Amino acid sequence: MKLGEPKVIALVREHLKRKGWTLEPKKNISAQGADVAARMRVGSQYRYLLIDAKGEMKTPQARATGFRTLLGQIVSRMKKVEPRKYRETPYFREYGIALPALYQSQLGKIASGMAGIWRVMRLRVFLVRPSGRVEEWNWKDFLRE
Repeated sequence: MKLGEPKVIALVREHLKRKGWTLEPKKNISAQGADVAARMRVGSQYRYLLIDAKGEMKTPQARATGFRTLLGQIVSRMKKVEPRKYRETPYFREYGIALPALYQSQLGKIASGMAGIWRVMRLRVFLVRPSGRVEEWNWKDFLRE
């Protein structure tokens, strides 16, 4: 199965819903700019997750460029003002990227070359397999490769 960006987004949304996240309606996401926005209440706090996604790209060079574009998109979200409805309740914001699994080996190389930035961003990584299965990875996992 070809994993274009819309398919990656749909599979990650399904995955998060199964894990108990409340997904923001797509019309609200466009205001945030992220491809996927979700929240989860943990005790008296909210976890708020913003994810940007990329689909399959043919060449390693295109994948590397796509990955760097994702990082730029995430950084641009980190500086945005928090949504008003979440200001009244303690919460914390997390960021993630969603990619087809074919990025996995290249992702480790790129992350190792940017280890300082990678540590600061603490991204959650969602790798989507051709079967449609979504795997969640911690940012630290890519610094070990």
